[in-house]
Amino acid sequence: MASVSEENYNPEEYLLDTLNDLDIGYVKVSNDGIILNHNLTFNKIFGYNPEESLIGTKTLDYWLNSEESNKFREILFKNGIVKKYIAPVKKVDGEKIFLQMNFKLNKNSNGEVISSEGVFVDVTERIKTASNISDLKKKKKTLKESDERLKIFMESAPNTFMLYDSDLNLININKTGIKRFPVGTKKGEIVGKNIVELSPDVKKKGRYDEYMEVIKTGKPFFVEEFIPHPKFGNLYISLTAFKVLNGLGIIARDITERKKKEAELRLHSKMMENMTEGVNLIRASDLLIVYANPRFEEMFSYDPGEIIGKHASIINAPTEKSPPSPPPPPPPSSPGRRSRGYCGDHGRKRRMARRNPKCQERWYSLM
Repeated sequence: MASVSEENYNPEEYLLDTLNDLDIGYVKVSNDGIILNHNLTFNKIFGYNPEESLIGTKTLDYWLNSEESNKFREILFKNGIVKKYIAPVKKVDGEKIFLQMNFKLNKNSNGEVISSEGVFVDVTERIKTASNISDLKKKKKTLKESDERLKIFMESAPNTFMLYDSDLNLININKTGIKRFPVGTKKGEIVGKNIVELSPDVKKKGRYDEYMEVIKTGKPFFVEEFIPHPKFGNLYISLTAFKVLNGLGIIARDITERKKKEAELRLHSKMMENMTEGVNLIRASDLLIVYANPRFEEMFSYDPGEIIGKHASIINAPTEKSPPSPPPPPPPSSPGRRSRGYCGDHGRKRRMARRNPKCQERWYSLM
């Protein structure tokens, strides 16, 4: 190892050479931000030619922005030293990089600050890696929370949720779906099984081919079907099948109660239509007719649906306690013109007279 004589020894140059070997940048800066000295690694880190001297250039040219520079100088001049300070800077081509710096102030014998100097290393890759790890952790956390919400949603839903792979093997099913199977069935006992094994009649009904078509084309389909159930009686199921990635999703909803209500309404409607008595419903808030069966419409000579929305007063006859005021003289009749109202009022007299003898008497008494 070559020795260095005291005559040729320059502490600063020796320091620069040592730092170059360690791939550590060095810079000495005046109080007004002008570079007084630097080593070759400074050039390397900032992307300059190794032989180019940057002495006399402004340190501000290397900072990403003046705010970062001012922030660093404020800390340095307040504390006299800065350790492991990480800051964003820019290379000669404008690329953003990160440096970790250790700087100190230099003072003269009178205690006056005459310059500052420090060393730094490029920690860009480390920062990116840390950032990527942080982002990855955040994504994992978000994904986990999303999975938990989805799980809670599926397990709390009153509908059946089933997920199959491209071969129609069951991947997942919620609690409501498991109840479709015999009592005591565990999720682990059915997950992984093919839909043919879980629903033996799926091919006979043609559902298997319809499910495969959904996976092939991505076009969903909807169906309502009747299922006789040995335990719960007859069931009606609303089923929607749709493509999920390269597999199949199925949502099944029990609509038995809805079907029963619809059947009751149809029966009630049919009964009302076939009744010999006239029936109508009047809304209490505004006394408008909201329903009338065919017999009622016929009794008052209205076409089907014509009476709906009219005021109840059109079907109320005058009473002795509330005698009607004398009617005004009728306007000259026009060919084909008909007036409307109760048979005893000024409307529908001719049509009612033809159907109701009492109306006929009242009509002729007013003529």
